[in-house]
Amino acid sequence: MERSHNMSLLNKIGDGYHKYVYRHLTKISSITDKTNLCLTDSILALSCYAPEIIAGYVMYLGYRFMNVQNSTDAKNIASHILIDAVPVLGTVMLSYFPNMWRTPIEKKLQLHPEQINRQDELEYTVRKLNELADTKPLTFDEAVQRSDKALDDFVLRIEGYLVPHAKKIKKSLFSKHFSDRGTLGLFNPFFHEIVTMNSNLFMTIPHEKAHLVGYAKEAEAQFVSYASLLESKDKSLQYIAYWDRLEMLVRRDELQTLPLNERTKNELQTLPLNERTKNELQEFHEGLSMNINNLTTYNKLKYKLGRFFRSLFLKSLGQGNIQRAYRHRPLELISAYDPPQ
Repeated sequence: MERSHNMSLLNKIGDGYHKYVYRHLTKISSITDKTNLCLTDSILALSCYAPEIIAGYVMYLGYRFMNVQNSTDAKNIASHILIDAVPVLGTVMLSYFPNMWRTPIEKKLQLHPEQINRQDELEYTVRKLNELADTKPLTFDEAVQRSDKALDDFVLRIEGYLVPHAKKIKKSLFSKHFSDRGTLGLFNPFFHEIVTMNSNLFMTIPHEKAHLVGYAKEAEAQFVSYASLLESKDKSLQYIAYWDRLEMLVRRDELQTLPLNERTKNELQTLPLNERTKNELQEFHEGLSMNINNLTTYNKLKYKLGRFFRSLFLKSLGQGNIQRAYRHRPLELISAYDPPQ
């Protein structure tokens, strides 16, 4: 594939890291695939109470600093903070973060993403879904196996080499806790595991695996997920791709995991959409709405705080807010790659 020569030094470092280091680190997935146990649960158990743990740690540090007797005590406290933080941050930096510096996918594919025409996108996506509505629904295992091959074929074509990745999708013991808060799946770059919180939502599989093979940015992982399913020529996978595209379109300007507002509900009902897709979307949105609405007042506060800090984290990495990272930018890339016709 023809590559653009307009690459920054940082892009060259990121590409080199991915090709010569990261894709060898991912071989650890062959070890984690040997067990059905979700090793990531050891981290998720703590992350269930992340706000409380962080708040407690901050209060502890505040108490320590308020009771310092001299500059030596203050330096000792600061050194302990570094001792706590450096191993974690160092592991992230060395094991995954340099993938953020890779040459952007639009340069590799010579795409020219622009602001989309939402009405054209809706009409095109609805038409494709209606054409694919009679395709055979896949089981979870079929979706995993077929999307694995689709992703490998796409990565080989774009990068020129394969990246080993986990084949198994693990189910967390804390699935209900996270699915109630709108988290549908995640990847663990340390254990090289994919964790699903809902085995009925197949579109999360290639997205999280795209992260695992080294597409670190949310928009790129979403795009690679879509493009790999589309290029597979597998009608059942293409249906999943267009389903996800429609979901992004109807919720384009809403927060990622909030229940649908009335305007979006009404719009979804008026779309000339086949019954299969309409029922699937309705079931998905109703389940999401019920989960979030059933949270206690305290857990709703934690949910809102989590969403706020998630947006801050994405912005700090140059990916924009939640809507930009998960919907606006992916849709621009997807539209440039598979334009409405």
